[in-house]
Order: sequence, then C-alpha cells, then structure tokens
Amino acid sequence: SLIKDGRRSGGRLVNLYYLPAAQGTGAVGFTTVKKLRRAVDRNRARRLLREVFRIRQLNFRKGNDYLFQWKGEVSGRSYADAEADIMNIMGKEGLLQ
Repeated sequence: SLIKDGRRSGGRLVNLYYLPAAQGTGAVGFTTVKKLRRAVDRNRARRLLREVFRIRQLNFRKGNDYLFQWKGEVSGRSYADAEADIMNIMGKEGLLQ
C-alpha cells in the first residue's frame, strides 16, 4: 500500500505519501486525519487539496502515486496556505518538474 510502502514527507498542514507508480499512470488520493471531527471541516480540507492539485498538477513529476493527507486545523486556512505547504513539500522532495 502507498502508506505502508511509500515515502512520507510532512509540512505544517499536509502529509504527502508517494511511491513510483507500477504502470506509469500515477493515481492521486486526498484524505484527512481522524482528529477533524466535523464533516464540514473534512470536506473543506479535501476540497482545498483537490483544488491545489487541479491547478498545479502540471508542475508535479509524472509516474508517481500521490496521497495528500490534511493534518492541520482547517478553519481559517485559505487556498494560498494549502498551496504554499504542498509546493514546499514537493520542492523539498524533488517532485517538481
């Protein structure tokens, strides 16, 4: 599995799990940690993650499976916060092209 066998890198708000894809077609997943109790918070966190991926996916290295996990508090966070955290992690791990 991606969480068990992949590499993990974390930022302030997001954990990133990644693994080279078996077939060359990279799958992407979005999830949250259990401590986000309210459904509205979990949904907003996943929506932010999906939006960052949708806009920035051309910057990400192809051929990997990615799992983005929101781990921080979601209230008061904006798209810019999520984007900055994800791009920082991707750059740190050398996953940008």
